[in-house]
Amino acid sequence: MADSSNHCFHCGLPNTATADAKSKYPVVVNDETEYVCCPGCQAVCESIISLGLSDYYQFRENLPDVSPKELEADLEQLEFYDHQKVLSKYTSLDDEQNQSIALMIQGIVCSACTWLIESRISKMPGIKIISVNQTTSRALVSWDPEIVKLSEILKSINLLGYQAQPYDQKIKEQQLIDENKRALKKLAVAGLGMMQVMMYSLGFYLDTGSEMSHSTATILRWTSLLISAPVVFYSASSFYISAFKALKNKAVNMDVPVTIAIFSAWGASLYTTLMGQGEVYFDSVSMFVFFLLTGRYLQMKAIHRASRVLEFKLKSKPETALRISENVEKRVIQERVLLDDVLVDDHLLIKPGQQIPCDGIVIKGETSVDESLLTGESMPLHRKIGDNVAAGSINKGDAITIAVTKIAEDSTLNGIIKLMQRAQQDKPDIQLFADKIASYFVTMVLVVALSTGLFWLQQDSHQAFNAVLAVLVVTCPCALSLATPVAITTALGRLTSMSLILNRTKVMSSLSELTDVVFDKTGTLTTGGFSVSELDNRSEIFDSEVLYIISLIESESEHPIATAFQNNDTSTIVQEYAKKYQLDETSLISSKGIEAIISGERWMIGNSSILSNETIYSADEKLPAGQLALYLLQDEQCIAKVIVKTEIRKDAATTIEQLKSMGIKVHLLSGDQQSNVQQTADELAIDTFYGEQTPEQKLAYINALTSKGLNVAMVGDGVNDSPAMAASLVSFAIAKSTDITKTSADIVMLSDQLSSILDAIRLSKSTRRIIKQNLLWALSYNVLAIPLAVSGFITPWIAAAGMSLSSLVVVFNALRLNRRIT
Repeated sequence: MADSSNHCFHCGLPNTATADAKSKYPVVVNDETEYVCCPGCQAVCESIISLGLSDYYQFRENLPDVSPKELEADLEQLEFYDHQKVLSKYTSLDDEQNQSIALMIQGIVCSACTWLIESRISKMPGIKIISVNQTTSRALVSWDPEIVKLSEILKSINLLGYQAQPYDQKIKEQQLIDENKRALKKLAVAGLGMMQVMMYSLGFYLDTGSEMSHSTATILRWTSLLISAPVVFYSASSFYISAFKALKNKAVNMDVPVTIAIFSAWGASLYTTLMGQGEVYFDSVSMFVFFLLTGRYLQMKAIHRASRVLEFKLKSKPETALRISENVEKRVIQERVLLDDVLVDDHLLIKPGQQIPCDGIVIKGETSVDESLLTGESMPLHRKIGDNVAAGSINKGDAITIAVTKIAEDSTLNGIIKLMQRAQQDKPDIQLFADKIASYFVTMVLVVALSTGLFWLQQDSHQAFNAVLAVLVVTCPCALSLATPVAITTALGRLTSMSLILNRTKVMSSLSELTDVVFDKTGTLTTGGFSVSELDNRSEIFDSEVLYIISLIESESEHPIATAFQNNDTSTIVQEYAKKYQLDETSLISSKGIEAIISGERWMIGNSSILSNETIYSADEKLPAGQLALYLLQDEQCIAKVIVKTEIRKDAATTIEQLKSMGIKVHLLSGDQQSNVQQTADELAIDTFYGEQTPEQKLAYINALTSKGLNVAMVGDGVNDSPAMAASLVSFAIAKSTDITKTSADIVMLSDQLSSILDAIRLSKSTRRIIKQNLLWALSYNVLAIPLAVSGFITPWIAAAGMSLSSLVVVFNALRLNRRIT
């Protein structure tokens, strides 16, 4: 063995570090301190020792066959992820300056794999959060960069037998393609092998009178052995690799009993073939592998389908943008730049049909944009100079120029993607419970199989092997392991297609238990703007012309009332008005209204204080709460009166009505005047309402409800709603909520449809029902199958078919969540 003073204790390569530097990489082996050459060898050595395998160093005869160049290349590849530029691309910082990253992990096959990774990595110093999603093979990791590096985290996961790297859509897409090809190849080999072996086995099944000659039986056995070998050693190889990883790390997963079953059956058949007599199980092994691979393949396709919404949004992100600027000669220059190089205030040219790469404001041109990727709204929306546009929208009209307000990393689309990724890593309580059951279930299966073998050895030794094999096969906990994660992943994909993003997956179960829903008013039940309720036109010009003139006067106003007159009409008559009336200038008359010069003529719109005594309108008319009267003057002559009212969302009334039909009580809390709140409550048939509420009072109201044991949801849009939303069991943030509100809410609504709250509640109830059905099916199947297998009533090939059928039932039952929820 190499001298440890000059060579690495683990790999035996020359330790080129100085004497002082050696102390950086010490390892304690059998109470003695040894030194290794690098962090990689240190991590491997510590892993071997922690697993209780330190005798490896005492009894090894040869040093690991590792090339210095290979070792150096591996280390450099991992350390590459510690570079600041790489970290800024893949990670984000929270308020406590902890870094977070989404990782792709290859090699995960069941819930035991996720448990192993989570339990080992969570023990590393500096790790704040580690959450692994079995169905998407992704992990969310949060850590303190002052204590641990990203390369060290990746290295630790790799040492467990998995391959981890930062999530990259292109790499992930290629991995999925490669995974699909590998699965199909293995499935094809298993299928062909199974059919051929079954054909040869038919001779044994039909030989009921034992008339087959010894030579014929020998030929059939050896032929079956040769055909089944590729099935066992190629098609089923992924099961063995997974089982080895688990056992190496002192854990068990569902592939452990699968591996034992395959090798036991094939090994016993090999022995029988060599001896020239006895029963062979080549057909059962081949059938078991084929059925298991079929179930795994359908499971894989279902998972890919369930998470397709997030992949689509990730794939939709453009990589470049067309930036325009002026040179010293004031000439416009266009250059194609990487999206990461675009900065705030840069000017980008968006051509027809292109996706808007960053959030921005239109500074030139006019167009229509398709925001269906973000909000689910199918109709294109009009955008003109001064309007905001969001990343991910598609330009459906003419070319426009935008000034960037948020870089790509901070864009609306990227924010949605991050929320979705975070939601997919979160696990509801019911999934944690199912994962815990699955991890213990595998151990129980092995104990039952061993007990069955011991029992039958005493009763009938010829039946012992068949019974043990049937137990191992029929109890493969695939269905139990899939029962919850497939349903949750499918539900998340369905929610996203409904324009709902979950910040926390745990609220999926809470939604189905709601008893009360509390709404904010302004910006939640109402749009936050106004609409025209009535027009009393006493002039000789058309009503549409009067409204166009008012919209022209209000076009530069920031007052909420101006929203009642926003004119997006592009009809021919409006185009004629645009030629006839040209806005020259406007001026604000404090506390009264707006004065404007239009095509040289003086106009004014405002409240009753602008009226003269000779007006034909009554200024003393008392209007219902929430309504205002505006007057239009032409050269100081009042020609029209307009009534505007607070605009209630179109689906607010039906949403509240249906919530009541579900047995959910509706409340209204608002900081607005009590009279306005009462008017909105009366219009929407809300019995419990309170106005002039401070954030503290809203919070106290929510706490009072929860103290009575009620399950409360809060729907709001502003910072003033955040305390009450945080105190509620479930919180919804409206599409146009503040960033703080969206971040703290459990569910973010990407569209303005309040009816999506109903969709979320219905889907939650359906998901809970599907999960319970899956768990009940998986547990009932095993409760019924195990006694039959133990008693010898189930043959191995029947067990293989039953196990696969059980898994498929769970997967296809979860996919029912993709149907329309009613």
